[in-house]
Amino acid sequence: MNWQRRALAECPAQPWRNGGGLTHELATWPTTDEWRWRVSVARIDQDGPFSAFPGVERWFAVLEGGGVALQWPERRQVLHAHEPPLAFAGEPACEAQLLAGPTLDFNLMARGLRGGLHRQTQTGAQAPWPAHAHVGVFACTAVAWQADGQAQALAPREFAWTHTTALTPWHWQAGEALLFVLQEASTP
Repeated sequence: MNWQRRALAECPAQPWRNGGGLTHELATWPTTDEWRWRVSVARIDQDGPFSAFPGVERWFAVLEGGGVALQWPERRQVLHAHEPPLAFAGEPACEAQLLAGPTLDFNLMARGLRGGLHRQTQTGAQAPWPAHAHVGVFACTAVAWQADGQAQALAPREFAWTHTTALTPWHWQAGEALLFVLQEASTP
């Protein structure tokens, strides 16, 4: 497997149009302009709206800080660090309210892909990754795993991603990460 890697410290900060925070884009696939998936880490400095992304599935997880309340017209969700990521559609209006100061947050967005993002901490053998899947690992702490017989490790705030060609066995060895597996929506 060919893993690509990028450290958060290597990614320049891009200010939000509304002035409410900064985004560090870690990776996009296949291109920056016409991405199918996009991974970023954002610092939210003040309450305000999230940008709308029609037709995009989003996942959001708090990495650091006192937490965020996300408010949609029909529901409210409170998120704190180390909790499972939240999945939501990109088009409804969403307001973010900080609970206790700025937060650092992980964001995954996908178009035309199915799958999900979860917080990986449980060690041992895991369910294999499917063939033809996009797999990404963002290290919250130092992490280590084996996939397809190859040892991998990341320092905190590093991101690695790959594309599987076949059913891929893997084994989580240590640490806490946010891990996604995405496939074409039409894949059985």
